Amino acid sequence: MALVRMSDLYAYIHSTLREDEEIQELMKFTNSASALTKAKRIQKRRNPKGLIVNDNNLPLISFYANPGTRGENHLEYMVAFDFDIYVMDGSEETAIDIADRINSLFDGKFLDLACIDSFTCEFLTMGEVDTDQKDVYKYFTQILFNIEMKG
Repeated sequence: MALVRMSDLYAYIHSTLREDEEIQELMKFTNSASALTKAKRIQKRRNPKGLIVNDNNLPLISFYANPGTRGENHLEYMVAFDFDIYVMDGSEETAIDIADRINSLFDGKFLDLACIDSFTCEFLTMGEVDTDQKDVYKYFTQILFNIEMKG
């Protein structure tokens, strides 16, 4: 039975986000931003670790897979990823711009990963969501990854 290597998919998404020049600009990364700084502000988890509310730690992107499902063919797998974007209150446009950029990076794209034959991505939804963080605005976008696994 073919399985998706989710670690490869997470790594691919993370590298796409951290290496994109527009995302770097929107996240206020300097040319000298370290890999650790980028990893702290682009996290592979539902509940971001170390969410400290200040201009040095925000914006922050947290992305994670929701439960997926197999298609009719056992080699198909569909999984929706949520991308939560946290910004300081007053920076709502930045959050929406980051979501728009994430959508443009993935929506309608045929992406190449070694562990799969092919996959396409499609934008599903986006919107503002509540957060329990004071002085923080949270926006999200959701992308469906349609994966055809190697047999």
